Amino acid sequence: MPDKPAQPYTTSETGEGTPDGLSLDQIKLEPWYKDIEDEITKPDQVAVQSKYFWTRWVPLLGPGPTVLLVRLRQYCYYNRETGEKRDWCYPSQETLAREIGLRDRETLRTYLIVLEGHGFLRREAQYRYDAAKHKKVRTTDKYYVRMWDPIAPEDEGAAVVKAVERMLRDTDLTGRNPVENRVIRPMTEKPPQVIRAGDNRPPKAEKPSYGAGGKTARKSDLEDVLKTFNVASQTRETVLRTSHLSEDILEQLGDAHSLPFYRKVARTLPDQAIYALLSEVKDARLTDRLTSTPGAYFTFLAKLKARELGLEL
Repeated sequence: MPDKPAQPYTTSETGEGTPDGLSLDQIKLEPWYKDIEDEITKPDQVAVQSKYFWTRWVPLLGPGPTVLLVRLRQYCYYNRETGEKRDWCYPSQETLAREIGLRDRETLRTYLIVLEGHGFLRREAQYRYDAAKHKKVRTTDKYYVRMWDPIAPEDEGAAVVKAVERMLRDTDLTGRNPVENRVIRPMTEKPPQVIRAGDNRPPKAEKPSYGAGGKTARKSDLEDVLKTFNVASQTRETVLRTSHLSEDILEQLGDAHSLPFYRKVARTLPDQAIYALLSEVKDARLTDRLTSTPGAYFTFLAKLKARELGLEL
């Protein structure tokens, strides 16, 4: 008499086999199988990273250092509400390599160097006394892990601009009211300029342009404050250019609430394109072609130009 075929599956705890002919695919269709799956995978235990990290840092770090950083952060914790944190850990390189799917430690060391170079990680060598060797020997390094994301290189200029303008707003550096506190009325609220008969000269602007004889108080203040920042000359020039252009846009269009967007336009589009857009807005106002506010029309044109140039705005 032939032996009875073995059961397809056997539970490890009871040793009782599943019903004859029941496959794993059939088991997965059972309504209770999801509960078992959740018990094993624990979907509520997640490692959250900011959107800024994924959009700015991941393309710069690459997949390997990204996975390593996420794993190191899982060893630590930080509670923003209580301020409680532990931003250090001691995993060995063998453990880290195995946990992120590496077969050699050399690649892991390369990833660590990348993370250190961008300020996400700091290593501190640890030693213990070896009685057999009568000397201290190096053990597993202590990793200090940055639990929040630093400013990415492409945003450093914008960060300096915001810092400088915050300082100008909060502190009177020159003995006069900070320029940032000046109230700028929208163009539609400004009183019309009166041109006397026989005066064919164009009316003077309320505020001289940046190129008209010397620096404005705004640019002068920026340059003074930037001297206190340890930034590269290229970054300094970027900051001044961004502030210059955004203030020009604000002066011509008004709407101080749109200043952050004007700064973004100044950082993204070339100077020539920006002034061409401002000319288009001015022409639309003079010919009564505006169906919205000057700021709204400029925003539409700026996004159209950015798309045309293949830029993200």
